[in-house]
Amino acid sequence: VADTQVPPFNAKKRLVVRNLPDASLLTQSAQLSSTPTAIYIGDVRKSRGLFTILESAEKAPSWKFEIIGNVSALDAAAVEEWKKNSSARERVTFHGRLAPRDAWKFAADAWVGLTLLESTPAFVEAVPSKLYEYMSCGLATISTPLPRCIALVEQSGGGKIAHDSSDVAALLNHWQSHPDEISAIRTSARRWATENLDSEREYGAFVEGIRSLSR
Repeated sequence: VADTQVPPFNAKKRLVVRNLPDASLLTQSAQLSSTPTAIYIGDVRKSRGLFTILESAEKAPSWKFEIIGNVSALDAAAVEEWKKNSSARERVTFHGRLAPRDAWKFAADAWVGLTLLESTPAFVEAVPSKLYEYMSCGLATISTPLPRCIALVEQSGGGKIAHDSSDVAALLNHWQSHPDEISAIRTSARRWATENLDSEREYGAFVEGIRSLSR
C-alpha cells in the first residue's frame, strides 16, 4: 500500500509494505532550469487537479508547466477549448503518456512537482504516490490539503500546501523571486526521502516477516 495509515492498527504482528518509488526509474532534479518549471506526472483529469494546474498557469505567467500523462476522455474537450483561449497555452505542454523513465526525465531541471488531488472519498485519506516520487527526485512539492499530504509535507519540509489555484500561483511566483527558499525546500525533500523511503529496507523487513512464520 502507499501509506502506513491503514487498518488494522492492532495486530499481533503488524507489517505494512509500502509501494515506494523505484529509484531506477527516477531522474534526480539537479540544477534549476532558467525558466521556472512545474511538472505533473500521472493520470490527467479534473479530480487529480488538471484544471487547478491550468488556472495556476494563467496566474503564474513566468512559469512553464509540463504535463505528462493521458488526458481523461471526459476532460479532453475542455482541455482543447482551454488551449484555444488561454493566455497560458504557450507555456503549458501536454506530452501524453510516456514510459516511466522518459516521463521522469522532465524532473531533471524542474523546480516543482504538483499533486493537486481533489477532496473526493477515494483521495481524502490517501497519499499520492507522486508525493513520494517528487521528494525522491529532489523536487519541491505543492499539494492540496488532504490529511496525509499535510502530515507528510510538514514532516519532510519538502513542500507547501495550497487550497486552490491562487495559492498555487502565489507559491510559484514567490519561489521565482526567492530561489534560495525553494532550494532549501528541495534539499529537505531529498533528505527526508533518503531517510524514510528506503525500498530495500522495506522489502527486507517483509522478507524477514515471512521467514519468521516458519520459525
